[in-house]
Amino acid sequence: MPYFSNPLPTELVRNSGSLTRFQTVIHKNNQICTEAAERVRDEFNEAMKTDIVPRTVAEIPGLGRMHAVAFTIPNCLPERLAVLTRFAEFTILNDDFYDIAKNEEIGAVNEHIQSVLKGDASSSPTTSITNTTKSKQFQSSILLDMMNIDGDLAMDIMNTYSNGLALATFPPDTLKTLDDYLPVRLINSGLDVFQTMSCFGMGIKLSPQEKEELKIFLDTAMFSTTLINDFYSWPKEIKHHIETPGSERPFNAVAILMRHSGLSEKEAMQKLREKQIEIQENHLALLRKLESEKEIPENHMLYILAAQYAASGSEFWSIHVPRYPSKEDLGQPEVEFVSGAFRYKTEKNGTRVAVETQSPAAGLNGNSLPNGHTITNGHSTTNGHSTTNGDPAMNGNISSNGISATNGHVSLNGRAPTNGHASTNGHVSANGHSSTNGHCLSNGKTLKKRKSGLKNSISLSNGHAEVNGVPKKRLKGSHAMSEEDGKCSDHVVLAPYNYLKSLPSKGIRDIFIAALNWWLEVPEDTLTSIKNIISMLHQSSLMLDDIEDDSKLRRGSPATHMIYGTGQTINSANYIFVQAFAELQKLESPESPDIFINEVENLHCGQSFDLYWKYHVHCPSVEDYMMMIDNKTGGLFRLCVRLMQAESTRKYSGIDSTHFVTQLSRYFQIRDDYQNLMSDQYAKEKGFAEDLDEGKISLPLIYCLQSPACTQSSEILGIFKHRTSDTLPTEMKHFILNQMRSTRALDITYELLQEMQKDLLGELRRLEDEFGSQNPTLELVLRKLWV
Repeated sequence: MPYFSNPLPTELVRNSGSLTRFQTVIHKNNQICTEAAERVRDEFNEAMKTDIVPRTVAEIPGLGRMHAVAFTIPNCLPERLAVLTRFAEFTILNDDFYDIAKNEEIGAVNEHIQSVLKGDASSSPTTSITNTTKSKQFQSSILLDMMNIDGDLAMDIMNTYSNGLALATFPPDTLKTLDDYLPVRLINSGLDVFQTMSCFGMGIKLSPQEKEELKIFLDTAMFSTTLINDFYSWPKEIKHHIETPGSERPFNAVAILMRHSGLSEKEAMQKLREKQIEIQENHLALLRKLESEKEIPENHMLYILAAQYAASGSEFWSIHVPRYPSKEDLGQPEVEFVSGAFRYKTEKNGTRVAVETQSPAAGLNGNSLPNGHTITNGHSTTNGHSTTNGDPAMNGNISSNGISATNGHVSLNGRAPTNGHASTNGHVSANGHSSTNGHCLSNGKTLKKRKSGLKNSISLSNGHAEVNGVPKKRLKGSHAMSEEDGKCSDHVVLAPYNYLKSLPSKGIRDIFIAALNWWLEVPEDTLTSIKNIISMLHQSSLMLDDIEDDSKLRRGSPATHMIYGTGQTINSANYIFVQAFAELQKLESPESPDIFINEVENLHCGQSFDLYWKYHVHCPSVEDYMMMIDNKTGGLFRLCVRLMQAESTRKYSGIDSTHFVTQLSRYFQIRDDYQNLMSDQYAKEKGFAEDLDEGKISLPLIYCLQSPACTQSSEILGIFKHRTSDTLPTEMKHFILNQMRSTRALDITYELLQEMQKDLLGELRRLEDEFGSQNPTLELVLRKLWV
């Protein structure tokens, strides 16, 4: 495997002040990085109507203008170098864009709208949503370029990023030592994602077992990178924190040591340097031991070296880049931690006094953005912004934490915080109000009250009713009640629904809606209502489906009725269905109620055939099965599209999306049929070949039973007819699967899915031509579903 890097002169590295114990190298084609970074910056600013200067290119004596990727992924294949740099630079630009947006919102509303990011101070909510969508489309186009080069490794990047989103963005108080802090911070800062970027760049594919064997080498190198990042980003992060009232403490090792070890700022920063050296020397000792025991495969060595270069390259680049000014550059006084707060201190007549801080809009000593906006905390996640669209791999609000492709000066994609800003999803709040996705469920209140968010709910405390959180004494007489006492709280009926919503979900439908809105331009409030309608119907149908199918698991957890019982789950599902219809009343188009009724009827009719075939153990024709899908699965997809079309502010007459939606719904269901039998992930979440437990008549089973090569169709049908509500024995499942393999039923299903993938892309290209613009986000949604 070829190497594409050259070592930097030892004297150049030593004179820079770098303490790295690893070799520092640079890509031979380093100018590709610089040019790609500058090009994507111009494209981003043009698309977003901004003038952001990320300052990720450093002027290095003796080398010229260099980008971080040239040092941190120095063995990237030359043909992948430009797209990898574009991806890295985009995450930084996107981080800075949302930093600006947040600064403009400071003191404006409350914390619950921090995710409503504005492009400029005068932007309307509609403009804000448009900018968010533009950012997602921009990112999606880059990810598609990466998938076209190497789909598997590009998916690794997106999956690793998505898996890290659940971690906290701000350090919990349980992290009191560096040993506790470093493993959490490694994930939080996106260094795990960065290593997958390195693998993509080098074209290295390792099995999970191989990665586990090399984990100790990866962790030790990356822990040192974490300390390097924290050391160089500290002045900028603490400046933002002190000068931005209400901001969270930096997620930084210096802060951990000052808070929990009682160290001064200078002592804490020195401790980071000492720990960096200790960890790197330990890494090298472990590597020498491994080399003495066996010959290390070349791809394993490249994997280890990639982690080393991320550390050494990050340190060398951080020393020179203007993005991370030092305390001297900022003229920053010493920082102290007093009475639970960080503050500046100075000496004045021998007495320490707090330094007057600048306003949040003040610049960072030459690092301010146009119009007086500060580039805040590009290295920390304190400015991360989270969204509610549900697909982690495609979140437009990515916080790169400084330098996404540079060894972890970036928390790739932000690890955005919840910080208490999340909706209660239906749990009763302190004032007695209950919410679902932030929308009050009104229990029969008028539409006017529903739209205004008014809701009177009741709870009982010590024998007294509470209305809107205020105790209300009973009237005289043991049975006398006030009018409000008769109101029924909804927290019990919502409990099964809230449980189901709390389970992990890919959020494909929300992402699909957001992607379609690139074309249809539905107003923000209306789009939110459509998302709520689709989500409520989907969750309601899942609760009922699991009962009807005797499913024990849903998304790797107990199915709702296994916890709340069949009766309570059915009642909750029905209640949520009513709430979906109530949400429908917020839509403006007079066509919306008819669309809703039509597609919900189709959905239930389609489900009836699925249940009928299962109950009677009847094998339908392939044509009848497709009819069932078109109604059961297609109903919800069509409802989504038709409601959006009815509420669209854009003229699109003559553009027919029917075939695309039909093919998408068929693909969705047939893919589910196939993956249920073949996917290890499905087995983990739902159980091995769960469709066979349920007696489901799926497409692979239909192909098998109708094949002339099937010699034991009667036996298979007999198993289904005599099954109990319990799971099928594993031996019976293998018997049926072997019949499917012998008849090529699984192969035929897979081949059909491949053909449908081509058809869907063809339909997407047609729609792009007719709407007059590409939709990379929608294409990325599709490609993430491919098998």
